[in-house]
Amino acid sequence: MQEKFTRQAKAALKLAESAARSWKHSYIGTEHILVGLLDEQEGTAGKILEEFGVDREKLESLITKLIAPSGVLVAEKSAGYSPRAQKVREQAVKEAEKQNEDLAGTEHLLLAMLRETDCVGTRLLYTMGVNIQKLYASVLGAMGYDNESIQEEFQAARAMQQGQKGSVTPAL
Repeated sequence: MQEKFTRQAKAALKLAESAARSWKHSYIGTEHILVGLLDEQEGTAGKILEEFGVDREKLESLITKLIAPSGVLVAEKSAGYSPRAQKVREQAVKEAEKQNEDLAGTEHLLLAMLRETDCVGTRLLYTMGVNIQKLYASVLGAMGYDNESIQEEFQAARAMQQGQKGSVTPAL
């Protein structure tokens, strides 16, 4: 799957792996991908995250406090992707293909993560005070979507979330 990513996206995923290793985590999760996207300065996602005020030190602090304190999950061997992080990677590739692009970029990884509303990476952004919908719209805008397409994306995402939660109307 690694070959399906742009140079920047590959670099971001390598940075995610390095972050997981440096914290001695036994997995690479969406929180590590978020760190990788932020640290990869050439990619679209890193630039957008910076515009939204996502701070590396604050992110690192939240990860060590809230997710997994450093060294608790000691990695004996090379860490693998968590199921959610793997899904984000796969969805990023599908999004790129949907846009007739050969390779998924950092923007596709960030978009796929934001669509996983219950993943650690997205929850960390929310905890940091980032408006997830505005960030999502900004990523879509950077990818060339017009306002009408962005609205359609929001409606589709809302419909999917409601479908996952069950019926909006309670049983009588």
